[in-house]
Amino acid sequence: MKLLLAIDNSKYSVAAIKEVAKRPWPPKTIVRVISVAEPVPLPAAELWFEASGSLERVQQEMTKRAAKLTQKTSES
Repeated sequence: MKLLLAIDNSKYSVAAIKEVAKRPWPPKTIVRVISVAEPVPLPAAELWFEASGSLERVQQEMTKRAAKLTQKTSES
C-alpha cells in the first residue's frame, strides 16, 4: 500500500500524523510525507523583517521550514 500524507504546520496536520502513526498498516506500506511552501504575495511581518525585505529570501525561508517539517514528520 502507498500512502501520501500532506501536512502543514496546523493542529489538523498534527492530528493526521498521529492517526497515521498509530494505525496498523499492511506490510510493506510506504508512507510519503509532503509539505508545500506557497508563494507569498505579502509575507508575514516576522519573515519579511528577518529577510531584510527580500521576497526571494522569504520564499527560501518558507521552503526551508516546509522541508524541515516534512523531514521531522518522516523521522517520527
